[in-house]
Amino acid sequence: AAGEPFELERVHPWLWFLMSNVGGLEEAFQGSKGLFFRTLGEGRVLVPWGGDARTKLRIDATDPVEVSEALIECRRMVKEEAARLRGSVPAFRDAYISLIADQLGITESRRLQGEYVMSRDDLDRSFDDSIARTGHWTKYGCVYNIPYRSLLPKGVSNLLTAGRCISVDHRVNHATKEIPTCMANGEAAGTAAAMALVILASGPPPVSAAQDPVVATVNGHEIHLSQVRNAHARMPEQYQQIPFETIFSDLIDSLINARLAAADARRLKLHEEQEFKDRMARFEEQVLQRIVLARTMKAGVSDADVKKRFESLTKEMSGAEQIQARHILLDSEDDAKAVLRDLRKGANFADLARKKSTGPSASSGGDLGFFSRGQMVPEFEEVAFKLKKGEFSETPVKTRFGWHVIKIEDRKKGEPPSFDELEPTLRNQLSQEAMADYIKKLRSKAEIKRFNADGSQPGETGAGETKKP
Repeated sequence: AAGEPFELERVHPWLWFLMSNVGGLEEAFQGSKGLFFRTLGEGRVLVPWGGDARTKLRIDATDPVEVSEALIECRRMVKEEAARLRGSVPAFRDAYISLIADQLGITESRRLQGEYVMSRDDLDRSFDDSIARTGHWTKYGCVYNIPYRSLLPKGVSNLLTAGRCISVDHRVNHATKEIPTCMANGEAAGTAAAMALVILASGPPPVSAAQDPVVATVNGHEIHLSQVRNAHARMPEQYQQIPFETIFSDLIDSLINARLAAADARRLKLHEEQEFKDRMARFEEQVLQRIVLARTMKAGVSDADVKKRFESLTKEMSGAEQIQARHILLDSEDDAKAVLRDLRKGANFADLARKKSTGPSASSGGDLGFFSRGQMVPEFEEVAFKLKKGEFSETPVKTRFGWHVIKIEDRKKGEPPSFDELEPTLRNQLSQEAMADYIKKLRSKAEIKRFNADGSQPGETGAGETKKP
């Protein structure tokens, strides 16, 4: 959405679950084929499902349809794995599933292509701006120092990335995606944001000394209580939860350090250098952009606007039809036609789905549950909603996932969600629309010229190129 370049990796989904009442942990570890982790509770093990027989399908973790189908499939396979353990490992004979994770475990999805993209060539390389270091836990047995530049996008100001989406290639991601490294680069991003906020920390002159006392001096320069409170208010949300009295001393230290460093930078005349002027110009634009967009978005959303959008939306959704469908996903049109021939001969749809479907819902007989219009890809939805209860599609349906044979199991009228459920989403939608309208209005009044990367006019031959005859 921000327009930054990225790479997308399709991955196997995982789903952790907890089994309790295990008869003996040592026996369990020795007699099982799976991979388990001890927990603090006696007789309990944590199972990263997928270690023994994970789903064959690789999914796009940014696609809600694929994620939903994979979650259904993984939950079914969790139950199968638990049954297998009870039947084949004596220690699990009386064990039961006590908890299943709410969300899939996804090791990778989008990775930023930022100011610096780390690769295998960076193994054990040192960077002047290193902010974190990986461990030796990958199968490649290598360690990477992570530069701050790998957290920075190329074209978007005021943005830092953290976690597994930082700017690295697929192989380096094996090391940087792990929780300790994600925590480390996340802390670095948070620290950078906090430092930026501290630089901004300055308030208006106090009304009186009693209302805004001096809490520190640095070479005669006063630091007032209002500046400390301002710094606290501008910190990331997790730090704002810390009581002001608890973090007060640390905030003063931070302001003192910032004042000392800035004074020394002026002594070195760094403020006269072009690098400083360029950064300040960019920073000024970022702050101005932030302020005007925040005010525009706030002005564009009133309680009345939200209520009106809710009423309009629920009117459209009221009585909206939902259907319960099954499908069989196949690799080719010929395979799909063969399935249709079997169905016309009386074959059971769910049985065929279990045997022949390549989709994650195969294990549940192709069952996709109930869904409304707009939740499936258009080609699938167009055919599905035309079928009557009990009917299956007469011809194969082609989508980007493959070839489908669809059957409708049931139909019902859907109920719209409550105002409390939709309000946050509606406010966000209206805010985004207000911002988009504002930008569109600005662009319509501006004179904008765009050029190629080499500075040539669009349509012209770039430098070093020749036109083909």
